Amino acid sequence: MYRVYILDITMQCLMVEKVTIKDLSKIATGVAVGTTIEWYDFSIASVISATIFPYILFPSTMPKTIAIIFGILIGLVVGLFARPVGSFVWGHIGDRWGRKPAVIIDFVVTALSAVALGLTPTYQQVGYLAPSLAVVFRFLTGLGIGGIWGGASAWLTETAYAVGSRWRALWASWTQIGLPLGLIWAPGMMAILSTIYPGKSFLTFGWRVAYFVAAAAVVVAAFMWFFVTESTLFKYVRDRGMVAKAPSLEVFRYHWKEIIILFFAFIGNPALGYLFIAYSPAYISGVGLPMSFAYETQSIASLVGIFILIIFALLSDKYGRKPIFFWTYVALIPYSFIYPLLIITRVYAYALLAQIIFWGVLIIANMAMVPALFSEHFPTRFRYSGAGVTYNLTVATGGSVAALLATTLIGTEYVAKWWILSIIIFIFVLVSTLVTFFLLSETKEKRLE
Repeated sequence: MYRVYILDITMQCLMVEKVTIKDLSKIATGVAVGTTIEWYDFSIASVISATIFPYILFPSTMPKTIAIIFGILIGLVVGLFARPVGSFVWGHIGDRWGRKPAVIIDFVVTALSAVALGLTPTYQQVGYLAPSLAVVFRFLTGLGIGGIWGGASAWLTETAYAVGSRWRALWASWTQIGLPLGLIWAPGMMAILSTIYPGKSFLTFGWRVAYFVAAAAVVVAAFMWFFVTESTLFKYVRDRGMVAKAPSLEVFRYHWKEIIILFFAFIGNPALGYLFIAYSPAYISGVGLPMSFAYETQSIASLVGIFILIIFALLSDKYGRKPIFFWTYVALIPYSFIYPLLIITRVYAYALLAQIIFWGVLIIANMAMVPALFSEHFPTRFRYSGAGVTYNLTVATGGSVAALLATTLIGTEYVAKWWILSIIIFIFVLVSTLVTFFLLSETKEKRLE
């Protein structure tokens, strides 16, 4: 057990509160559950946006290509761009009134919107009101999900610091562990539901159960958060009257330089990550391999990624955030040309290996220290807002631009234009590598203000 001591402006030593490893473990567990739900939701949305929404939200007379485009806009794009808005809203609440109330309210909004999305009526029932409601419900789920990452990262990093742990990045990496877990959970759930509700029953009801399951999981996660302690560092700031009046706005005024540097240093990661999550199934099936195999490669690569995440978080605690972040980018530069070449061989083993190295090793290794890295760049009074807004802006921009470029420039010429995919990966990685090397600060030993 530890007591946290913080020096105030008069240099007097103030005892704030007892903090234990048990407290930290509770927060880490809640964070892992919350972020797993976040990525489960994204994975489900990526499936239903092209396979369910086009058939239930629009008239049967609408051309299928147009219906699929609208379905993707509702299922993926609306939710993706709602996330920065959510991080702005919840960041304000979290930096004004506390990490705990912000995350709990966030979970409630996410649960209610997930239920609402699962209850979305069809076009045959209410006409064009159906897609309009789907847009609103999807925006609300994105709004809720956008607030989880910043609060989780700030809360874990601050509590690890308060406990006196030298493994801040390891503890904060629990924020990221939900990503591979969510990508494993979602395909499994959809496979089970498609078996229980075969054929048209899946189209009419089966997919909705996936969102009811998500809502139930969110309720469990919110209940868990009631029993965890508020961030000691935040309580110190609050009790000393140092809370910012409009943190989500003020962070841009006082820390715009950190936001810009982190944005460009990190943008390569979500760009590549969304190419893997949202584009690689289409690419793998486009070269002639089964779509089911493409989803299996994602699950296997994500399983490998869980162990890689832990290893590289530990390495960043030992050797520093910047060198691990930089060298994983360096490794991705030559691999940007190897990756599509392995896939277009149409050999199952090579395609699986390509996915494991790309996602399960390099991309996840690169993101392992990101929660600690982002949180350590901002003071406590702006940490929830700064980390969350920067992260979600980068994810929304990098993820959407990379996937859109690949889809538009490659089209259906997956084999002939493999080099375009390589160039897209290379450019994003090169930008992040250069910014990391020349501008990114090391934060491993930084004292949290």
